Amino acid sequence: MAQTALGTSTASDSNCDVAASPEFSSAATVTVRQLDQSASPPLTLKEVPQQVDDVLQIQPCAPPAYASLAILSIGSMLGASVTAFALADWVARGQRTSTPPIIASTIFCLLLLALAVRKAGRLRSIGASNVDVLLCRRKLVRSSVVFAVLFLGTAALVGNGIGSSGAETNNLIADVNKMSQLGERVSNARNTAEQTVPAQVEMYKSIEPDVEQLNSVLLKLKDEWQTYDKKYPSQHETVTKELSGIDTGIRRMTLLHQQIATAKEIGNVDDNADEQFRMWQLTMQPLLNQENQLDASNK
Repeated sequence: MAQTALGTSTASDSNCDVAASPEFSSAATVTVRQLDQSASPPLTLKEVPQQVDDVLQIQPCAPPAYASLAILSIGSMLGASVTAFALADWVARGQRTSTPPIIASTIFCLLLLALAVRKAGRLRSIGASNVDVLLCRRKLVRSSVVFAVLFLGTAALVGNGIGSSGAETNNLIADVNKMSQLGERVSNARNTAEQTVPAQVEMYKSIEPDVEQLNSVLLKLKDEWQTYDKKYPSQHETVTKELSGIDTGIRRMTLLHQQIATAKEIGNVDDNADEQFRMWQLTMQPLLNQENQLDASNK
């Protein structure tokens, strides 16, 4: 065993001598350098994004097959909502609004809806070989129907609310203008009539239709101003003044109705100027005094 160990030690020493020889060291150095030159250099932080971009360019990520159907559905719903809003506003106002926007939104809606239907048909054919696409199509169609109902219902409700409010405002303005016109006609007739009993009797006959209409308009305006006051509390002070004037006008109409009825009674008296004048003083003059007191109380 000593010989064997000695022999092994000798062989090992012989190998070490070979490795330590100058020729072996030079050959090993050349080999290592060749391996270093052939190996790929390590990536730096600056080069990593460029590598990722190259990979993405080689393998682009395509959008889902149902993405265009979703976009077309939403676009058609928006167009339909505009049409529903305009029509509801139109019906609530009771008068025509601008028709070009309605026509444009309707055409836009129908165009996108036709494209969406065509896209849905294509997705159905794709779904024959791709179950995921078919399932997504079904979910998208159901969701589109639900959102279409919500969009159209909301648009119609908002349009009806705005149209109703606009109609009330238009009616209020129209009735205020009508009140002014009727009141001006009645005032002019009373101011221009001669101050004789026969002339005054004829004047009251002529203003009776206008007084009837004016009374109806004033009663209607009272309700409209009260509704306006509830909807717009910030305008309460202005509305209060308007209602005060309306109440005064209604009381004046009551007196005018009595004056018209009294004038008819005076006119039925025979052509006796003294008797007509006496009836005027007894029956008509007290009504005129009440009207003057009404005017004085509002100053």
